[in-house]
Amino acid sequence: MANTTTAVLGAFQPLNDMLPSWTGVPITPQPASATVWLAFIASAVVSIVIQTTLNPSIIAKAEQLEIKSKSTAIGMNDVVRAPTFVQPLFTATWALFGMGFNLLPMWYGFSTGVVFVLCTAEVMLALDLLITDAPALNLVYLKRNGFSFWYVAFLQRFVMILAAVGPAVAASDHLVGVVPRLDLGVVIGVIGTLALADVAFYPCHKALHRVPFLAAQHVAHHCAKAPCFHCALTFQPLDLMIEFTFPNLVIQFIAIYVMRDPWMLAATSLISIPWYGLDHDHWLGLPHTKHHLKINDHYWAYFPLQESDPSLDKVKPLVG
Repeated sequence: MANTTTAVLGAFQPLNDMLPSWTGVPITPQPASATVWLAFIASAVVSIVIQTTLNPSIIAKAEQLEIKSKSTAIGMNDVVRAPTFVQPLFTATWALFGMGFNLLPMWYGFSTGVVFVLCTAEVMLALDLLITDAPALNLVYLKRNGFSFWYVAFLQRFVMILAAVGPAVAASDHLVGVVPRLDLGVVIGVIGTLALADVAFYPCHKALHRVPFLAAQHVAHHCAKAPCFHCALTFQPLDLMIEFTFPNLVIQFIAIYVMRDPWMLAATSLISIPWYGLDHDHWLGLPHTKHHLKINDHYWAYFPLQESDPSLDKVKPLVG
């Protein structure tokens, strides 16, 4: 397999030599300065204070939406309240945050990188609450299905920890001393790896919608019908394991054992993690966003393909 991959990429070498490329310096984690530590910790503390302060109004808003929903349909128009120019800025910040999941452990090492990622996630949660009432709308559906506000908050922190530790483990195990680069071979490798990862993601995600027991695990994520950052973090543990473990193992296997190129693992993750976040961004309106709004039968992560029989979906009836 490795020889086949080398031969395929080698066929593009003449073209690769003609195109511009970039090579960085070896990845060597450095200790964070006291100023950097202070900045990250202070931003997380301020964000937690903001969230705690806004929580009563979020619950109150959810109660208002709950009452309104009994007489009329509620949707994204009820919750988006930021000025038009703010949403693209938040979307760009979300993309940078996703890249930070990989970059911070590379820059600062495992433990410091994990702490900094968690601090950044708290900032994103606070920003999300400041620009939209989407979490309140989601809380309406979560509450109907037996998920309390505080249980959802716990789930989100659980997901944040797992999402922070995964890239940090990969960085510490495979990327120390690796030289970053960008060339045609990297682009082809990333596209091919993401395509195969999507082939792995599709049956996992489809099973979560079609198998009754798994649909009951996936329902918490789809109770978050309003796409937003909170929505992207709302997962039951088994749901999270099924939906992400297999596709991520595919990415790691291809990069480390097939292509034997640790940098390909980082380069692919620099696309896949931000994409996952942006796929839940209502302003961009990507196919997975519509999957949440309508709970339709779009089960792919990257390919805009849709099934032909949405009546087989077991999640939508549970959400209501």
